[in-house]
Amino acid sequence: AGTKPSCEVSATLHCWKHAGVKLNHLADIKRLIGVLLASTRFHLLIVKGAPGWAKTYTTRCALRDSGVSYELLGAYSTPLALFNKMAENPSQILVVDDTAGLFHNVLSLSVLNSATWPGADANGGRQIRWTSTTEKAVVESVLFEGKLIILTNFLPNTPQVTSLVNRALSFEIDIEPGAVGRNLITVAQSAAHFSNTELAVRVAKFLGEKALLGGSSKISLRTLEQGYEIATIDPTGWQDLLVKLLPKSTGGKLSADILVEELNLSGLKIEDQAHRFCQETGKSRRTFFYLRS
Repeated sequence: AGTKPSCEVSATLHCWKHAGVKLNHLADIKRLIGVLLASTRFHLLIVKGAPGWAKTYTTRCALRDSGVSYELLGAYSTPLALFNKMAENPSQILVVDDTAGLFHNVLSLSVLNSATWPGADANGGRQIRWTSTTEKAVVESVLFEGKLIILTNFLPNTPQVTSLVNRALSFEIDIEPGAVGRNLITVAQSAAHFSNTELAVRVAKFLGEKALLGGSSKISLRTLEQGYEIATIDPTGWQDLLVKLLPKSTGGKLSADILVEELNLSGLKIEDQAHRFCQETGKSRRTFFYLRS
């Protein structure tokens, strides 16, 4: 948890804004956080998108710049941890980061729904209750008056999650394969982050070309940082080495086949598998079902 985090939140994404780097989705996230903080109707903002595009960093900086304190619930949190955090901080901003597992649990979804929409009791307040008899919470119920920001890479396509999304400000970072390279080049030109901007731009263009082949959601600002470091240390063989480090879903038809096999073993529902396939490859649902058959 943090009250006013410094710009050292992430070495990879160190204060892009101070270097004049402008990525549209970062500005959109900041504006939506401003709307959430000012709104009396909406109490939840969901930001969904591939990892590595500064969701967490932008959220923290936007809250810091607004002078707002917040609590952070990180990865692998349980429904009980979610309820206790909200019960102990009923008037705070709670940032729920990288906890997609909560969306598969009926208890956590019940808590989130109650916390973001007024109920019939408690004079129309947002009363959250812990109904499980197998685990004991710090209190049985509490009136939650804070706000929630959920940052996630994936949302299951279930009625319960759809209901939650419909009650929220929901924003999806959707960077088309052709835009990945342009975004990376924009960042690569920042002398505040890359001492050799010419090399950084070459790496960005290389990654942009790979993104066009498929699996663009696997390439991000973090991949650029990784590629630049490799190219700095190994200026002659960095392309070959970087390709070997890219995820298997980055590439042509064989990569799509491999992704379908991985999704088949994931335990996700078929519709969720299809959604993930389209998100990670940029290919159609028809292609997913054809490869799956």
